[in-house]
Amino acid sequence: MSQARVHPSHRNSVTARRALTALAMISVTLVWSIAGQSSVSSAEPTARYAVFFDEDSTPDAAVRSLGARALSRVRQRYRRVWNGFAADLTAAEADSLQHRPGVRAVVRDGRARIADGPVSVRAVRAPRQPAQSIPTGVARCGARLSATARINKIEDPMPVDVAIVDTGVDASHPDLNVVGGFAAVGGTFADGNGHGTHIAGIVGARDNRIGVVGVAPGARLWAVRVLGDDGTGFYTDIAAGLEFVVERSDTIRIANLSLTGDLADSEVLRAAVQACQAAGVTVIAAAGNTRQDVAGIAPASFEGVIAVSALADKNGKGGKSAGIFRVGATPEKDESFAYFSNFGAGIALMAPGCSIKSTLPGGGYGSISGTSQSTAHVSGAAALYLKTHPGAMPAEIRAALVAAGDAFSPMDDTDGFREPLLNVSTF
Repeated sequence: MSQARVHPSHRNSVTARRALTALAMISVTLVWSIAGQSSVSSAEPTARYAVFFDEDSTPDAAVRSLGARALSRVRQRYRRVWNGFAADLTAAEADSLQHRPGVRAVVRDGRARIADGPVSVRAVRAPRQPAQSIPTGVARCGARLSATARINKIEDPMPVDVAIVDTGVDASHPDLNVVGGFAAVGGTFADGNGHGTHIAGIVGARDNRIGVVGVAPGARLWAVRVLGDDGTGFYTDIAAGLEFVVERSDTIRIANLSLTGDLADSEVLRAAVQACQAAGVTVIAAAGNTRQDVAGIAPASFEGVIAVSALADKNGKGGKSAGIFRVGATPEKDESFAYFSNFGAGIALMAPGCSIKSTLPGGGYGSISGTSQSTAHVSGAAALYLKTHPGAMPAEIRAALVAAGDAFSPMDDTDGFREPLLNVSTF
């Protein structure tokens, strides 16, 4: 068999390419060795972590040092709420990063969920929009009497910006003034769950003769999607949403967090909330619906956050005039402490939270119960206060809302602490 001849220059070229390939393989091995990952199996389980760097450190080198496989698992980058990133890491990768220069902490992530109680959604998707009605919660908190809200079916949008940090918002809903948004999950800030859109309507549905009206009619709403269609998500994704808010804190002054999580593994969320507060953003959060002390709930238990519990109100009027009504499958007494609501000394305010009618995706409307809905009423109240006190900081807003609240003793409130009932009639 004849043997093909190889030109000497081609032989040298092949040898050079082989040497370069070997050098590249050595370099890749060195990168993994630097990160302490050379022995990590691709099947090793990962978990979500947040990596905090010193303020004067640059995370980029540490991210690159993880190698291509781990680099693809970086989920979020942060520059405002803290300096660092979030990634899905193995335990070995997390330990390696913990010992790198400039790394302040590597923290295991926590989980959050929408703060809903029993859900009773009755969406209305009629060929034309229904005539405007005033929801019971808007009436009960005194918004009809507010000179600032000025509910009169003549549209006059409230020039205050509120971030709905939730499952997204239906920006095409004709009753909502959505001016922008951000998606930490899902690719867009559209609402695939319905919860965020419902919260948005309680805060600021337009005073436009259709559907419903919010506490702060026509408020400028920002759809900040941090939870998935199932209503759950990671603290690191919420932090990414709050990073968006902090970046726009000259404009966005209120963040509505109708979501809850356990206090354990909440360092990530606490840092992001504190960054919001330091930037002058008022953070309002649901107490939760697990019938426990709010002291164990994030972010409602964080210092400076306005935590909100739920009042069971049937007809938008005081005086316990409506008797017993049903919240989902559960009987509830008018003007009572909602049976599902969390409680405790950490609660700042109570607001209506049972069978609250508001906007839903697709141009619809429906009723949902929970401290999520209570929280949205308070966010609307904060917007009213900011309209007449545009320079107010979070502590001042909290103090004003608490001072204006009604001293109230609802039935079934057995924790010994009487949080005031939201009242915006004098705003």
